[in-house]
Amino acid sequence: MENVDLVDGVHIDWLWGYCPVQAEGTVDGQKFYFRARGPRWRIGIGGDVVTNPAWGYGESYGSGPFAAGWMPEEEARDFIAKAVNLYRSGHPSVTLEEVRTYEQQAA
Repeated sequence: MENVDLVDGVHIDWLWGYCPVQAEGTVDGQKFYFRARGPRWRIGIGGDVVTNPAWGYGESYGSGPFAAGWMPEEEARDFIAKAVNLYRSGHPSVTLEEVRTYEQQAA
């Protein structure tokens, strides 16, 4: 999928792939990067969106070690929209390491 307005102020330049599923675009004028691979997905908004985003969020996904890499595009769009709502509501940023720590504690 290319050049789609997801919701007001959210534009997806591209969303495609498997292992990983990836997307890039903008949220309220800030660049974002979405990636789903292994057992989790994550998004970075603003800053260096890949390695040091101004705001980030992610969650575990699926039941297998590679489930997120096979996420359908529709679900990826839903997770991007969920993260944007959290971002806009002032939810604290969550690092990828915090997501991994939570997964280990839940196991």
